[in-house]
Amino acid sequence: AASNFHLKVESDSLRYKSMQFSNLNLDQWLEKETIRAMYTIERFNYSDSLHFDDIHFNTNGGNNKLDHILTWHEKSVDEISKISWDSHIKDADHYGFMLNPSYFYIQGHKWDISHASNVEFQSDTVRVDNFELIRNNQKVLIDGQVSSHPKDKLQFEVQNLELAELSPFLTTEYPMSGIINLDANISDPFNNFGYEGDGSLTKFFVKNQKVGDLTINSEWDVLKKGIKTSGNLFYAEEKTFDFDGYYYLFEEEDNLDFNLNFDLTNLQFTNAFMDPDVVSEIRGYLDGKLHLTGTPSLPILAGDIALRSGSAYIDLLGVHFGVDGPIDVD
Repeated sequence: AASNFHLKVESDSLRYKSMQFSNLNLDQWLEKETIRAMYTIERFNYSDSLHFDDIHFNTNGGNNKLDHILTWHEKSVDEISKISWDSHIKDADHYGFMLNPSYFYIQGHKWDISHASNVEFQSDTVRVDNFELIRNNQKVLIDGQVSSHPKDKLQFEVQNLELAELSPFLTTEYPMSGIINLDANISDPFNNFGYEGDGSLTKFFVKNQKVGDLTINSEWDVLKKGIKTSGNLFYAEEKTFDFDGYYYLFEEEDNLDFNLNFDLTNLQFTNAFMDPDVVSEIRGYLDGKLHLTGTPSLPILAGDIALRSGSAYIDLLGVHFGVDGPIDVD
């Protein structure tokens, strides 16, 4: 009995940043060479619009092998989500887990982990064997391995992913929709990181305002230690915006260096970001070139740009204003 250990944690409410756990109960036992765990959470609020109910996590096992089951109740469709996996430890430098065929619901949408896939960690090698997540014609595929050998690559492929189903995780203020496709790989994240990726976001809308079709190409630049990125925006099958430059991951300041080229870029989508009680019915086109530096939180723009056929409705005054000409960029 002296070798047994029992840990019990109970809490009516636990909050971390915007996330909140309600009626949390954690029980864990260590008995000789076995481990048992039972965790329950009545509700997990991830954001104002996304939550999970009746969460149960169970673990049982011993002798370097554990079985895990995670379930939760998707009340919008009255269905249970179930994800199961087995973890194993061969030694301190070699361990992994086998993800079993599973399924889960997020906001009423069912996703299937279609077949078993193994994830293995050994020394400096991480290997993923044919992970596949499917919903109708949407797919997320991961396969391959990364190590200190630059020829080893971990492949990522995203097919026909609907942005509207991801949008609640990203923002509740600006609902987005569109179709995401991505083909990318990474190599040697330990010594000499490598990345290549080609992606697209088609039929992109923000709060029902059309943005257009976006294509992006990116790769890791070893010498500059930054992500070299270029892309185009097409509106009504005409290229209206393109950009190229670098994002320096390891720089705390001045980690942006991009050229932005506007070729009669339609501004109508900016209505999605405005309070209609203040300004609405924004129309017009941007023409010119800007250089973007600084950081994502404090961007710096410089260059020459003009607004063509610009107009907007000012609600307080009850009138439309028209603007045409150069814009001071400061």
